[in-house]
Amino acid sequence: MNQVNRCLFLHSNERTMEESTFIKSLCDKIPHLEKLRKRYFEYRNIFLSKLPDKLPTWLASAKELSIEGLTRLVGGIERDMEAVKNAAIYKLTNGQVEGQVNKLKMIKRKGYGRAKLPFLEKQMMILNEL
Repeated sequence: MNQVNRCLFLHSNERTMEESTFIKSLCDKIPHLEKLRKRYFEYRNIFLSKLPDKLPTWLASAKELSIEGLTRLVGGIERDMEAVKNAAIYKLTNGQVEGQVNKLKMIKRKGYGRAKLPFLEKQMMILNEL
């Protein structure tokens, strides 16, 4: 399955002839696949070229496909349009902070109900040494 995903989302100049033939046969069997691939590359180019003003047009064209998963993605993007546009413009992320918060929550849940603050402090010290 990973090979299929890799082949599907490579540009035609990045694929081997065998991979291109395989993708063509898949697209012949699955009606919406080529349109879905096109939308993927359009979405990727919005972020690579830092042109978030193209998002509304992309959202409309993605909705037209009436693919359930894609429609859900479009709904999520529309609900948080400002954040998605900022992600297209800026390189900054809060990934590092979210990772630390996740780690802390995991430790907290692990010790919930059987330990107090000293146990949590000890767990944090152990994890930070790793």
